[in-house]
Amino acid sequence: MRIQEITWTFDPLQSKNAHLNFGKLGVISSSYKIDFYGPETSSVLHRNSTDRLWVTWPITSRRVRDRLEGKENRPELLDLLSNLLPLTQFNGDGKPARTDLAAALSRQRIAIEIPTDILSVERKDPGLAREWRLATRWAFTEALKAGFFVAEFCRMVRGKQGPGVYLLEKGSVEEYVPEMTRSAPPSAR
Repeated sequence: MRIQEITWTFDPLQSKNAHLNFGKLGVISSSYKIDFYGPETSSVLHRNSTDRLWVTWPITSRRVRDRLEGKENRPELLDLLSNLLPLTQFNGDGKPARTDLAAALSRQRIAIEIPTDILSVERKDPGLAREWRLATRWAFTEALKAGFFVAEFCRMVRGKQGPGVYLLEKGSVEEYVPEMTRSAPPSAR
C-alpha cells in the first residue's frame, strides 16, 4: 500500500511555517483546531493558546510534484491577492481589523492576513499578539464553516519576509486537488 497523504498541524500565525507548508510543499487545509494542545500547555510559544491548522499534504498529487520540482508558477498569486477582500487585515497601527463577514463570505475567494513575525509581536506587545490570535481564529473558523478551505499562503513582498496572506477558496479540496481522498482530522484533545 502506497502512502498518498500525510497530515500534521501547525500554528497558523507562524508565517515562516505557513510559507514552507503552503508555498513550498503544497499542503491544503479545511480544518482549524482551537487550543489543540489544551489550556494547560504553557510556554512562551503558547501564551495565546495553541490553535492549529490541520493540513493535508497530498504527496501523490500534481500540485505537490510541481511545487517540489519548482515547476509551478505562482507569481500571479500576488496579483490575485490584491483583488481579495481579507477577513482580517492590518489597520494603520498594526492591529487586526475584521471586515464585513457577509460581504467576504459571498465571494469565491477570500484572504486572511497575518503578521510577519508573531513571536516578535508577542515579545513587544502580548496583548496585540492575543488580538491577532482571536481575529485569525474568528476568520478561519467562520470561513471554514462557510465552505472555504485554505489553498495558499503568500508573502506580500516578493523575495522578502513580509506580512503573510492566506488565500481561501470556496468549494471542496477534492475539486481543487482531484487526487485527494477525504481524510478527516482527529478531534482536538
